[in-house]
Amino acid sequence: MDDERNILQGLQRMLRSRRNIWEMTFVTSGKEALQLMRQKSFDAIVSDMMMPEIDGVQLLTAVMKQFPQTIRFILSGQMSNEELIRAIGPCHQIITKPCNPEDLIFSIERALKLRNLLNDDKLRSVISQIKTLPSLPSLYLQLEDEMKSPMCSVKKVAEIIEQDVAMSAKVLHIINSPYFGLCSRVTDITQAVRLLGLDIIKSLVFMTQLFSILQNNNPLSDCLDVIWRHSLNVSIISKQIAKLLQLPKYEEDAVFKSGLFHDIGKIILSTRLSDVFLECLRRAEMEGISCWEAEMAVIGVSHAEIGAYLLGLWGVSDHIVEAVFFHHRPEESECRDCNGISIVHGANSLEHEKFKKNSLVSTNQKLNTEFLQNLEYYETVMTFFNAYGEKNLNARLM
Repeated sequence: MDDERNILQGLQRMLRSRRNIWEMTFVTSGKEALQLMRQKSFDAIVSDMMMPEIDGVQLLTAVMKQFPQTIRFILSGQMSNEELIRAIGPCHQIITKPCNPEDLIFSIERALKLRNLLNDDKLRSVISQIKTLPSLPSLYLQLEDEMKSPMCSVKKVAEIIEQDVAMSAKVLHIINSPYFGLCSRVTDITQAVRLLGLDIIKSLVFMTQLFSILQNNNPLSDCLDVIWRHSLNVSIISKQIAKLLQLPKYEEDAVFKSGLFHDIGKIILSTRLSDVFLECLRRAEMEGISCWEAEMAVIGVSHAEIGAYLLGLWGVSDHIVEAVFFHHRPEESECRDCNGISIVHGANSLEHEKFKKNSLVSTNQKLNTEFLQNLEYYETVMTFFNAYGEKNLNARLM
């Protein structure tokens, strides 16, 4: 969808090869799109960012609320940081223009395939056994609302975080950890937010509050501590690998979030299906297999699929959902731009390899070197893995 007819005509020409496969409709305004969506269902919507009356973010926000199953794309040129922050919430993917037809088609088909994977009958059956899925934490929702505002600022975000003393302490603890290598200690939340970035701060708040909510009166609270430490380590290792590969800042942030969220399915299993989760842990230990392989044997799906499903429900970016879904089996992703998947897979394997003391996170998790060898940066990543030994990992965050 675009407000300029010549651009729409260009899109129609680009997608001509799909006219016998997809049913496509082209409109010139957000209001027209919403009106049409009320009359019939659509699997995906692609919107330009800059439009009169209703811009792309406003349109996709309305689509997210009214038609949550529709996959949402922004097609845009260069975006400012403010526009990017606004788009992150309601948009599953941002496609930069000009783009060639193959990239646009691939992005849409990749997103549709991911939805099909998340609609697997076994996965939906397991999800149906979970009586209550955790809701989004309140502080996270406050941050999300603030970040959607055109008047969003670092100062306002810091003020929201400062409402929660425990959260403030956690943020300062993380920013002052050895992993960030800062020259001087950070004692101010505003400075911490500025250094970490708004999107990473929002993700940290989300996970910290989620762990806090689920840990109350939970018999497996010790397990949650282990999962939290492991997730945080994987997120930071992922970010360091991305930095070594000189990936753009937004990709660094994306792999950080993917690493942070990659075991969210374990949180759900350990708190909502604890008996089943304990059975999986026992089987993993008895048979000398990984936790996710034991989950596949016991319940038919693993924590990776469960976590991806939940993140999909919450509207998290497809690239992050995909990295979570495939972090144990990257070779199944059929992905052309595998940065997120391969980096999180590697960081997760590395963290497991260096810390074998707890079977909950470290049972036989092997690095898929055959998959990584197909990537251009294989040698760079392997050099990092070999050099990143106990000396660097001993300074654990929590």
